[in-house]
Amino acid sequence: MKEVDDEIKKALSEETRDIIEPLDEASYMELFIQSYKGKNRWLNFIVLLDGVIAIGLIIWSINEFLSAETVKGMLGWTMLFTSSLLLFTLAKIWGWMQINKNAMIRETKRVEMQMVRVLSLLENQRQS
Repeated sequence: MKEVDDEIKKALSEETRDIIEPLDEASYMELFIQSYKGKNRWLNFIVLLDGVIAIGLIIWSINEFLSAETVKGMLGWTMLFTSSLLLFTLAKIWGWMQINKNAMIRETKRVEMQMVRVLSLLENQRQS
């Protein structure tokens, strides 16, 4: 698949290549970083902070559960562990949804650029 992509890039004009290259497929790390640059970056930071707090609560509740002496104490720490695990899972799902949203936006922009390019080629052919 990479070879076909390379052949397509060679066939494109230099101007088109310069326009399309920034919209090329990004790594997960680039998409993750990009999610903290948009309009909802403050919300993404809050969710990231919630995830970090949840990890701390998970570790703390495991430690306290193992040192609890009564069944009632163990049940309490188990409830905190379960709640924290749920919070952490929700933060992870939120993060992956943001990454997916950014990937879809990039792909949509890439398709839009290709459509504009095709339309300009058709218009140039019609004029000549």
